[in-house]
Amino acid sequence: MTAPRVLIADKLSPVAVEVFRSRGVDVDLKPGLAPADLRAIIGGYDGLAIRSATKVTREVLDAAPRLRVVGRAGIGVDNVDVKSATARGVVVMNTPNGNAITTAEHAIAMMFALARQIPEATASTRAGRWEKNRFLGVELTGKTLGLIGCGNIAERRYLPGFATIADRAKLAGIYDADTARMQATAARHEARTYPSLAALLADTRIDAVINLTPPAMHYEVNLAALRAGKHLLTEKTISDTVEQATTLIEEARSSGLVFLSAPTIGLGAQMTDLRRWVERGTIGRVVSVRAQLSTM
Repeated sequence: MTAPRVLIADKLSPVAVEVFRSRGVDVDLKPGLAPADLRAIIGGYDGLAIRSATKVTREVLDAAPRLRVVGRAGIGVDNVDVKSATARGVVVMNTPNGNAITTAEHAIAMMFALARQIPEATASTRAGRWEKNRFLGVELTGKTLGLIGCGNIAERRYLPGFATIADRAKLAGIYDADTARMQATAARHEARTYPSLAALLADTRIDAVINLTPPAMHYEVNLAALRAGKHLLTEKTISDTVEQATTLIEEARSSGLVFLSAPTIGLGAQMTDLRRWVERGTIGRVVSVRAQLSTM
């Protein structure tokens, strides 16, 4: 019997290769393939393992008659045409809990860094300035937080995390499109629920929100939160385009709101362009940009 063949198209730990081989799978590690090169060879594989760089488009799937499964080493499958894959009988899998704890802890750390203006203060100090009166920051004491979305990361780390600072900041309420999940989560954490995103944002008792929605909804939710006068922490990319990102940044700046993005995936081309805009002084000043880009 011929062993199944799997292509690993993005950088993964060497352990991943050994996991496949120890189970009798013929595996090739070829990260960084151009789309045309991927289409040229994908027809010889039964499985495809990816992270966020490789895009599994309809064209890639058309060139893969043997393909039976696409495995995404990460939470989202935004870089996979799931509809086209399903139509071809290709299973799309992900690892939704793989980095849930890491991501949630990182976002909590970003909230504290945001409140105390640590990134800007660090940049100022490294530049040889001592502007201690400029970076007073704000205390978390008395602040109230609204949580938009209550999936794995929210449930595993965000909500328990607020129990440790209950004397200083309170989780006020949750909105999630999945009503049953929202109500169950809110009951466990004694938080209010809201019938809609608009209702949560209209609550004047809420000072800040965390946006944990899928990436496709980030711009819409982020803009609504800022226009409602809420300080905002959003995961992953803040929008789909440079124009949308510009709108969000200008909205936050004009309203005097704190707006922080905590990316958990590699920056896409639109975010690379955004960095260049910032560096040119078009929409602000770079404080810190860290990314791993497989292609430019």
